[in-house]
Amino acid sequence: MRKAILLLLGSVPIAVHSQSPAVMARKIPIRTIEIVDRSTEPLGAQVSVRALSDGSTMVNDVSRRRVLLFDAKLAQYNLVLDSAANSASAQSSAQLIRYAADSTLFVDMSTQSLLVLDPRGKVARVMALPKPRDARFIASTVFGEAQVDGRGGLVYRALYAPTVKPTTSELVVAFPSQPDSAPIVRTDFETRTIDTIASIKVPQSESMTQTRDGQGNVTMKIVINPMSAGDEWAMLTDGTIAIIRVHDYHIDWIDVDKSRRSTPKMPFDWRSISQEQKRSRLDSLRLALQKQLDDAPARTIDTPDGRRQLRTHFDFVSLNELSDYEPPIGPGSAKADLADHLWVLPHTSASAVNGLLYDVINIRGEIEYRVQLPSGFALVGFGPNNDIFVLNVDGKTGHLARARLQ
Repeated sequence: MRKAILLLLGSVPIAVHSQSPAVMARKIPIRTIEIVDRSTEPLGAQVSVRALSDGSTMVNDVSRRRVLLFDAKLAQYNLVLDSAANSASAQSSAQLIRYAADSTLFVDMSTQSLLVLDPRGKVARVMALPKPRDARFIASTVFGEAQVDGRGGLVYRALYAPTVKPTTSELVVAFPSQPDSAPIVRTDFETRTIDTIASIKVPQSESMTQTRDGQGNVTMKIVINPMSAGDEWAMLTDGTIAIIRVHDYHIDWIDVDKSRRSTPKMPFDWRSISQEQKRSRLDSLRLALQKQLDDAPARTIDTPDGRRQLRTHFDFVSLNELSDYEPPIGPGSAKADLADHLWVLPHTSASAVNGLLYDVINIRGEIEYRVQLPSGFALVGFGPNNDIFVLNVDGKTGHLARARLQ
């Protein structure tokens, strides 16, 4: 439920205006891309990619629950995994993680373990996670892209233990309150240990309560703050961790020798939000959430009185609790390319009419240039030789393309 809310909040339209004079004064160059190859095979609207050294590309077609291996021109493909050959839950992973040489890690949610796929897409072996319940964090791109560092450890964002609230009555259950920070951790597959690398701010968790009526039917009430924002993170090829801080758009770096440094604030078009705009935002989100509920099948839940109906009701914090400014970044907005640049999609560019505009940031924490994608395209990954993979989405159908910077 929390993952669905994060994904929906990240897709709320934001009006895009001209940049502020301070940003314009920097004269940061804007580059475009040239499409080199394009797949004819239709995909879903969410994919992840793993480019291999021979030019082939492994594609996790998340919504269609399959993994494909395309040739160098994205023309032909072989089926690697699908929901018919594997359990449906195993296909819920949204990531393909670079591993040793050309092997790839894929999260099998049914066993809470990692499948090691060889360059042909065959399952070479299965690796147990030191903390199996963290599989859901590794599998989802909402929590950032899990990566394997130079020592073979898996780095990902996890979750601190929640604070348990007291139950107010036997008919009302208050769910644990989630912390407003989360750890970036590294697993060691040899020693089966997990080390915390850093902590990042995460969106303030919604409050959740469960009530039962006289017939025992259950209503889940979820109160959310749609403008709560958190830090984002990514890992460079040498294992350096970059944490993009949401409060002022600067980067804290954790180098491979564990030393820490910070680089200055980057230019960002800070935009104030009026009370009327906040109200409009909540109204739009309320309609979207209600449609989501209306389209969902009826649900039931086990109770002490047997199976009963389960209903969900969304509510929001007050207008005064909403931020007065657009946050710089949203969930899953940061990726690292193979040349150690960070590609960050600012929140104010997330619904640009003329195409998404990414900040490309070097290791000095400077926006080196920006990249304007064509309308309807989104960045999904990178490959060798400066390859950029983008997805052209039309409704629920996507087509993968390989591109180069111009």
